[in-house]
Amino acid sequence: MAYSIGQLRRDQISQYTIPLMSSFVLEDYTTDTGVVLFKDKAMNLSGGQVESEYSYYLRFKIKQLPDTAQIFTIRLEKTDQTVDNIQTLKTVTVEAGTTTTTVEFVFNPNSAYQKIIFQLTRTGSDYYIDAGDGYSGRVAEIKIEAYERIKNVIEDFLSSQYSGLTSLKKIGIQGPPGLIFVIDGEEIKIGRSGIYELYNDNIAITYIGFILKDSEITQGGKDYFIMDFKY
Repeated sequence: MAYSIGQLRRDQISQYTIPLMSSFVLEDYTTDTGVVLFKDKAMNLSGGQVESEYSYYLRFKIKQLPDTAQIFTIRLEKTDQTVDNIQTLKTVTVEAGTTTTTVEFVFNPNSAYQKIIFQLTRTGSDYYIDAGDGYSGRVAEIKIEAYERIKNVIEDFLSSQYSGLTSLKKIGIQGPPGLIFVIDGEEIKIGRSGIYELYNDNIAITYIGFILKDSEITQGGKDYFIMDFKY
């Protein structure tokens, strides 16, 4: 079967992600063990609720503790129901230290959710730490830096530039090591070679998006990329 070819360069699209909130406020989230109350953190997505048809990008910093590691479970929660209202996204380990750890990842909700929960895994010592106001245990310090919806360049741009294009069969991406992109819900990072290729006759790619971060070494101050493709 004959395929047509095309190319997408970074500067052809002005915006690859859509910020969903203008500011980030973390609220306290109570975890009741039946013995003590622990204080975790939650981000209310009012005005930025996630939906299942999109991929999202989340980046945040966690303050390290000098003498102990912290293990967090990041999950989505529905506030309008109490059954089947949780989707676990990721488990993150923050090693002990005196600085901060940056965490970033792409996630794909399986439904509409209204909160992101940052729940700290508790150890025996947490039961004996007085956190004040009737709470026990360690209280994490978290700062949200980005919460964005990732635009689908196939649907939002390429389909209007190339006649008959609804999906891609083969892609080759050149970019800086660490460049983050998503293909049909799967997060991928460019490796040391700066090249990523995907081709499979049985796969039709329908969603591709890019997360472009600030860069001091590229023109325009953002990550660059070139994507060649067949469709």
